[in-house]
Amino acid sequence: LGLDVPVTTANDADLGALAEQRRGAGLGIDDLVYISGNVGVGAGVILGGHPLRGAAGYVGEVGHLRLGTEGRACHCGNIGCWETEVGGLAIAEAVGCPAEQVASLDGFLDGYTGPLEGLREIGEQLGGGLASLVNVFNPERLVLGGYFRPLFALVGDEVRRALPAPMESVSLTTPGLGADSVLVGAAEVALEPLLVDPVATMAQAVRDVPARLAG
Repeated sequence: LGLDVPVTTANDADLGALAEQRRGAGLGIDDLVYISGNVGVGAGVILGGHPLRGAAGYVGEVGHLRLGTEGRACHCGNIGCWETEVGGLAIAEAVGCPAEQVASLDGFLDGYTGPLEGLREIGEQLGGGLASLVNVFNPERLVLGGYFRPLFALVGDEVRRALPAPMESVSLTTPGLGADSVLVGAAEVALEPLLVDPVATMAQAVRDVPARLAG
């Protein structure tokens, strides 16, 4: 039995930012950037309490910021993208994680108690990119999600050293919701109509379900 049920899609970094701002490390903070490490690199940006989307929804594609004219080729076609320096493949190479396990890189990193030498440079590259984001968005808090959460636990000193001036105006932290930020954000989006106007939402459901079953 197929039902014509509305479906909403969203970017994982945007969902992480929403969840952390409402229920996690950014609770009560109106200016926040959530950095998502999930094979690639993305950011969810909330300024003045409102999420930024952009004209075509591309706000937050920070993995493709060009931090130099040299470096590895990126799948986007450019050279020197931030993602090629701090993305999942670069981290996996540094710690000897098989390429097929990049999707579960956060769990792989959780197995380490101290930084491998190859991760120190990645920590510095991460900090350098974060400094650029602070200069552009001027958030009160940066939240490092996905595989950046265990990475920060290993090379936090290297990350902080790469953005000393911006750290005077921003705090850097890992998700208050742990690995569940994106899932909680998805639940927020799905339930928001019900929470905003429960009577109207339930009334619409009562009308819609019989019509869809009949169809």
